[in-house]
Amino acid sequence: MASYKIEENNDDYCEQFLQFELYYDAMSQALGALANKQPEWLHSVIIPIWYPRYAGVRTRFLIPKTPRQCQSLIKVVRKDILYLLDKIDSTGDESLTSVPEIFYLRWIYRRPERSHQ
Repeated sequence: MASYKIEENNDDYCEQFLQFELYYDAMSQALGALANKQPEWLHSVIIPIWYPRYAGVRTRFLIPKTPRQCQSLIKVVRKDILYLLDKIDSTGDESLTSVPEIFYLRWIYRRPERSHQ
């Protein structure tokens, strides 16, 4: 089992890791809901890297160890979220836009990103 050393009082890391977790979990939940409710549609738009990134055990996706890695992964997940929301919006299909996990994903995405230096 991997051991991750986090320096004490590393508030910047903790804040960024929590932000990463928020985006990651929202995206995972949205994909899971779409897989259950609209599997054919999801299959038509999914990016192949999403299978290992968001499916199954989280350790498959890189767990950030530094604030810089967190910020980098936040950008990746936010890009994935934007892609998915754009695909959903372009359909105009209420069966996609009304999924509660999609409402949540949209809310998470629209929240102001915390700026870390």
